Amino acid sequence: MKRWKQTLALLLCAVLCFTTLSASAFAAENWPEKTDPIAACFTSGSRDSATSTGKFPEYRSGRTTWTLSNGVLVISGTGWASNSNDKLFDGNPYIETVIVKDGVTGVDSGMFKDLPNFKNYIVMNNSTDIRASVQDCPLMDNFIIGANLENNPMHSLKREAYDYIKVTAGGVTGVTGGGVSVVQPVAIANRVFISSAFSDFNTAVTDAKALIAGMKLPVSALALLPVELGGTFSGPFVSNWAQTIVTSAENRGLIPGGLGEDYTRQITRAQFAALAVRTYETLTGTALTVKDTSDFADCTSTSSMDVYKAYDLGIMNGYNRADRRWETYIGPHDPITREQAATMLARLAQVLGKPLSKAASTPFIDGVSDWAKDNVSRVYNTGIMTGTSATTFSASSNFTIEQSIIAMVRMADYVS
Repeated sequence: MKRWKQTLALLLCAVLCFTTLSASAFAAENWPEKTDPIAACFTSGSRDSATSTGKFPEYRSGRTTWTLSNGVLVISGTGWASNSNDKLFDGNPYIETVIVKDGVTGVDSGMFKDLPNFKNYIVMNNSTDIRASVQDCPLMDNFIIGANLENNPMHSLKREAYDYIKVTAGGVTGVTGGGVSVVQPVAIANRVFISSAFSDFNTAVTDAKALIAGMKLPVSALALLPVELGGTFSGPFVSNWAQTIVTSAENRGLIPGGLGEDYTRQITRAQFAALAVRTYETLTGTALTVKDTSDFADCTSTSSMDVYKAYDLGIMNGYNRADRRWETYIGPHDPITREQAATMLARLAQVLGKPLSKAASTPFIDGVSDWAKDNVSRVYNTGIMTGTSATTFSASSNFTIEQSIIAMVRMADYVS
């Protein structure tokens, strides 16, 4: 009888462990790598088919996916869209338009090569690094970057590089030092950079709208583009359960620009910093200034001003300890984990003058890093963050944009 009870207990423990594993734990087992056969990247269709879906090989902690239908290839996710060694789309005659959504950090060099009918390249976020992602596509004539209309300063392309593009007969081609470059054998006739740092913003929007109208995109593609550009998308995607609180956050001025059009996706460390800074400035009525603009190892003040403000406040630290600032890694484009978010929230409460008190105990049976345990206890005790179940916190799982917004609303309520 005793042995039977022990066996049953072990089985129950195994079931419990299995059911409380995060989705990302399973995804890691099935996500393709660059060295995998090309078939491993496709969840439907193939390299030469008119419709397909799939996962780009995992790269730099990023996980990105694609969907191809009606001539439109849509790239989504967080991090880099990395090419397979066997080249995912080479020669595909069905790709006419590529749309790169917010959250995608970059698109690998040579991703679109020898595509005979590729004409239109639309990049939602003007911080996305598209490198020499287009090669030998003779019909590629329409290029728009910044289609989310966030009007960011285009960190991936320097002013001198943009001027070079405007006067070069080859169009956007091989720009040294610039994140945006497209290589192809003929000039790109129409290119619009939607950023007031490079042109009149309203004029750029008008030009982009006219360009998109001529593309004759399907309804599914127009649904991804803002109405100002002739699309049908009128606001960020938000889960039904989060809509009311997100609307409240908008009304209270707690949501900064730059969060993109899909609040259900993972939030980056830079975006979370922007949310924390906006919350601090709104609640205190203080406009923060940056004390030191010298570069971090992977971040500059011109590309992520809110990261610098969060660092100055003491609510965001680097991954490493370094004697020199330019040796400190911040990870602005990395997804933020739940325990990292808990730590930043606890620090935010501290600088707001209302520290969070620890709980006597928490119900979480899954692991939390030692450096984060106290802060997880604090945000749980005050209700600013809850668990992913009655007994799990999922500390290493990634936080989403809408979850982060809700945490900031709870912070504002707690402080007020």
